[in-house]
Amino acid sequence: MAISTKQLFVRLTLLLAWIGSVQAEFNIIEELAKLPSCGLNCFVDVIKTSSSCGYNATCICSDNSFYTTAQACIVNKCNSTDALEVAKIEARACDRPYRNRRYQMLLPLIAEGPAWVSPWIRLYSRWLTIGQWETDDYIMLVVGAIYTAYLACAKYTGQLAFGIDMWNQNYDQIITALKFFYVSEILYLVALGLCKVSIVVFYLRIFNDKTFRIASYATLGVVVFPSIVMVFVQIFQCRPLELVWLGWRLQFYRDQCMDIHTLVYIAAGLSIFQDVVIIALPLPSIFKLKVDTRAKWGIFVMFNLGVLVIREPDMGLYGCP
Repeated sequence: MAISTKQLFVRLTLLLAWIGSVQAEFNIIEELAKLPSCGLNCFVDVIKTSSSCGYNATCICSDNSFYTTAQACIVNKCNSTDALEVAKIEARACDRPYRNRRYQMLLPLIAEGPAWVSPWIRLYSRWLTIGQWETDDYIMLVVGAIYTAYLACAKYTGQLAFGIDMWNQNYDQIITALKFFYVSEILYLVALGLCKVSIVVFYLRIFNDKTFRIASYATLGVVVFPSIVMVFVQIFQCRPLELVWLGWRLQFYRDQCMDIHTLVYIAAGLSIFQDVVIIALPLPSIFKLKVDTRAKWGIFVMFNLGVLVIREPDMGLYGCP
């Protein structure tokens, strides 16, 4: 029986599709053979018990239920290095797109740029108008230098190991990035504390009331001692210290390190409390001034705008990667 050209084309198309499907199945079997033993066991178990795909590559790669179940198994049974190797092989076998969002690491510069400039503008204007610096100015000079170092560390870390899928990273790059991130966290806390100290010292320079000065020194204690404790805890968050940048490769390293998220929440809570105290501190002195109420509120608003300018580098620190 004669076969028309159209029928021949359809049969050839079906044959090529079948060959492609078989080739895809061979490819995924080849990739499965490259998996670490923990990942291989997880994939085989999930294919046998939870998936109706068999070894069909297209089905496996698009089956969200399979992916979720396999991921949970891998997290429980593999260390971080093996889990990343599994993710890398899965991405290659399923032809996952290469995702790159490193440019987003630069977006915080919109706020961080003005934050970096503001202390230098303040110091320059003080020198230009008065010809000398006071203690709070010297403290802000240190804050500006530390913030510069922090910004350099944070941006280098962001471009080195953030913004792309971790399984596409070189492991040595991850370790280097974690070292710089560790340093940037310490710089962040030091600059945060010193910035607030500068504000309180500024208060002491312009207010002479005895009660206010006692309250200001008490506020210094509220700022300085918790800041020292937080910096100390941040430095020695892991035992031994190398686990800060090497521990991610171990399955149970968290037992030897403090929870970094808990540290962040504690630091944020302390910072908010200190900010409220610092903003409220001059209120009694301002409202004791012998001017009308409208003028008092105007002074209060202008005063806190000045505090906001001083605090801008501190606020920029929240752009930590």
